[in-house]
Amino acid sequence: PGIIYVPDSELSHLTLAAILYKWVLGAKVVLADLNVNTIPLERPLNVFLHKFADRVITISTDLKKDLEKIGIEITDINGVGFKKPKGGSFPPKKYDAIFIGRHIPQKGIIDLINIWDELVNKKHMKKTLVLIGNIPSYIRGEIDKQIKDLGLESYITRYEDTSEDKKMELY
Repeated sequence: PGIIYVPDSELSHLTLAAILYKWVLGAKVVLADLNVNTIPLERPLNVFLHKFADRVITISTDLKKDLEKIGIEITDINGVGFKKPKGGSFPPKKYDAIFIGRHIPQKGIIDLINIWDELVNKKHMKKTLVLIGNIPSYIRGEIDKQIKDLGLESYITRYEDTSEDKKMELY
């Protein structure tokens, strides 16, 4: 590869692998820090490895400041979220929340459906939710049943195979 991208470079073992590949293959390395490494014995190694990256990005000015305090130089901020289009406005809101990710318990899908039950059925807040992502076959039936049993079909819209353009439209 010409470029190696590490999306969680606060994890030293991932950063180490990328830097080794850089030296062996001559590839450029882009590190993206989403957090500050908090493991005391690992942090110095993480800071040292970042010095060999071609670019280091993070997601906010606050995180950039925190990373620079421990010695990691940030070259770019690549924020998350949306800015109002120049000269325009956002279209009217259609949904109240969007979940994007594999629909597995470890990512919170079951908890989210229970939260939606609380909002819609117990608090009487008629909120809409969009679920985007792959649903593994082993849990599909459970998710379908939970949504139906809780009477949430008209409040939850699901998309599985969704293009990036469609995700942006939904945002």
